[in-house]
Amino acid sequence: MQKKKPRLQFRYYEMCANEQVLALLGESWRRPYGDGISDLHFHNYMEIGICYEGHGKSILQEHVNFFEGETVRKLG
Repeated sequence: MQKKKPRLQFRYYEMCANEQVLALLGESWRRPYGDGISDLHFHNYMEIGICYEGHGKSILQEHVNFFEGETVRKLG
């Protein structure tokens, strides 16, 4: 079986001129991340991720960072 080529997607978020934070909260934002995900993305703003449970790793260029439950990560 041939491996799927990773795609890179730019996700643009609009914010009001006087706002500093765009909080994406709620159950719909609690998502599984990890194995089998080949689509990469980046944003026009800094992203902060919260790991509520489980464990994983984030890869930014050649840097691999491991995380586990109750961890807050700055991405980008």
